[in-house]
Amino acid sequence: QFGCSDTILDSVYIAPHTTLYVPSAFTPDQDRVNDSFKVYGEDIFWLDFRVFDRWGKQLFFTDDITVGWDGTDSKTGNPVKSGLYAYQVLFEDFRGRRMKKLGSVTLIR
Repeated sequence: QFGCSDTILDSVYIAPHTTLYVPSAFTPDQDRVNDSFKVYGEDIFWLDFRVFDRWGKQLFFTDDITVGWDGTDSKTGNPVKSGLYAYQVLFEDFRGRRMKKLGSVTLIR
């Protein structure tokens, strides 16, 4: 109003936010919709993802976040039955924080 101007300049840093999403069910029926069980996330540097049956037998393992379980026993290649399966996800974000998520997934045939 009086001919005066004002300017300010500063930087704003927005830290990445680590997220991990694990679905609760999937349907490996080859219809291209929910055919594999995989985890989704952001700011994840390292991953260890395992799926087990009710007796603790490991059915699946990956360290690649883009790879999912197709509902087969990775040792035999045979499809497993519909039911509830346990999973464990160990992961590390880009700041070096290690985290663990345990849960279950329903396989629907």
